[in-house]
Amino acid sequence: MDAAQEANLSVSNEAYLQLISAIVDGAVLFAGAGSSCRAGYPGWSNLLAELESEALKVDELRVHEIRGINPLLQADTYKELLGIQKYQQVLCRLYAPKDPAHHADHEVLVSIPFRNVLTTNYDRVLESAHQRYYDQAASTFDVDDSQKLTEYQEQQGLQGVIRSYVHLHGSVDRPDGIVLSDGEYKKRYHQETVFRDFLRNMFIVQRLVFVGFSLEDEEFKAVLREAGARANPSGPRHFAIVPKPEEDSVARTEIINVRRTYGIELVYYDNTSNDYEELWALIRRIQADVESAMPSGSYLRPESLPSLLDQLLAEHPKLRQDAERLLPDFINRNAISATIFNASTSSVSAVDTEIDDVFQFISDGLSDFAIKKYEAIRSRNDGRLTTKQEYRLDANIGHAHYAKH
Repeated sequence: MDAAQEANLSVSNEAYLQLISAIVDGAVLFAGAGSSCRAGYPGWSNLLAELESEALKVDELRVHEIRGINPLLQADTYKELLGIQKYQQVLCRLYAPKDPAHHADHEVLVSIPFRNVLTTNYDRVLESAHQRYYDQAASTFDVDDSQKLTEYQEQQGLQGVIRSYVHLHGSVDRPDGIVLSDGEYKKRYHQETVFRDFLRNMFIVQRLVFVGFSLEDEEFKAVLREAGARANPSGPRHFAIVPKPEEDSVARTEIINVRRTYGIELVYYDNTSNDYEELWALIRRIQADVESAMPSGSYLRPESLPSLLDQLLAEHPKLRQDAERLLPDFINRNAISATIFNASTSSVSAVDTEIDDVFQFISDGLSDFAIKKYEAIRSRNDGRLTTKQEYRLDANIGHAHYAKH
């Protein structure tokens, strides 16, 4: 396919259909600062302006001297001028819970059946929406909490695991782990190898849907490119919901660049009004279309299980404990369909892509992990796999066992 053909295909509805299919198959949400602006939290530029305002009270001359330099370096200077305690106090004040703690549209967003949620936001907006929608506290942690990160990684090959909200750049609950300045970025992305490995592997194994994320973070994009080079996918693996440029020619160029460089398919919305209302209208449409694409009949997702068991088995704690342990796998296997790709638009399903991507772990010497992932694919799509997909899983599992010896 040449560039012109690729561009013409890009502006069609195919990207949206693939996005819906990926979510039905269990994609991971990646929420950026733009999603929290809906609840009144500052974006990147406004955050820097707030820090500058505080730093001006300490050393006006030095603040004027650094205007126009790299924003991360500016943040380093503000942190130095304010001191760590005042710096963290400002951040905690800006991202403390609000009243209301979230917008109604955030409940729509968390109601979409994403497998997990990654976020670079410091606030707890999505956790608040989760608790309101599911009537159950969200499972959440900061990525520098090594024990919780290890537990999270160990669960990824299992079925029926309740969604986690993972803060990649820290949160107001643990301000020591917040990543904002150049020094903090260098520590998180270059010194904390566990974090970089985790993020790279998420890009390789999972399919991500970016919402409210500008894709301008250079450190983040470097990991994304590294993951793409290692996985060598046959086509775009992730999706980003972003404002459409005013010029169609700019949009076509942007689509090709992002697709080929980062393996991300862009899904555009109109933001000529600059109020992002169309973003949230699109989120509501996605929620409705995903719900329609789920298997027919009623279904229950793992997030809803604890609340349901509290209602049904409150007086039988032992039975409730056993039910919570045994039911998630059954629920998960019956709540997620394999794919809604139309054979006329794509010959490679999301399941095929996932099987291809897991194979990389065998090459990396992680055969046991690959076997778990293959078994999870089989279990999650029980009864819906094609004969060819069943054969591929059997062959790849056999290869993984062989590679261990």
